[in-house]
Amino acid sequence: MVVPVGMAPAVKPPAQPNVHLQLWGRFDEPIDFVTRNGAPKMVYVAEKAGRVIRADANGRHRTRILDIRSKVINEGEQGLLSIAWDPSGTHLYVHYSRRPDGDTQVSRFDVRANGSLGAEHSVLRVHQPASN
Repeated sequence: MVVPVGMAPAVKPPAQPNVHLQLWGRFDEPIDFVTRNGAPKMVYVAEKAGRVIRADANGRHRTRILDIRSKVINEGEQGLLSIAWDPSGTHLYVHYSRRPDGDTQVSRFDVRANGSLGAEHSVLRVHQPASN
């Protein structure tokens, strides 16, 4: 291709993507959305108040798998802040602002054979001198 100096070759614009948006579900202050190895058709949504909901990929079948609202301060920037599965999909880690002092808490919950979550195991706690 020969292009005269000072002229750019004609560039075909990219094709417009075919995007379809669909209401997937309603949640109370969702703050995180993750998947889990071993459960490719399920998603997990964390709500700031302290709940984690498991839903199928269509959002039709939803189950609350964790409710730690009694342990979480949900004010301003505080609350359940993030969740993550370990690579094996057998441990759920949660990061939240701990009641009553607002300290940062990271805990692990093990998955039982029936798919429910076991007891909370503290992994890390950091004192927070301010609420933000």
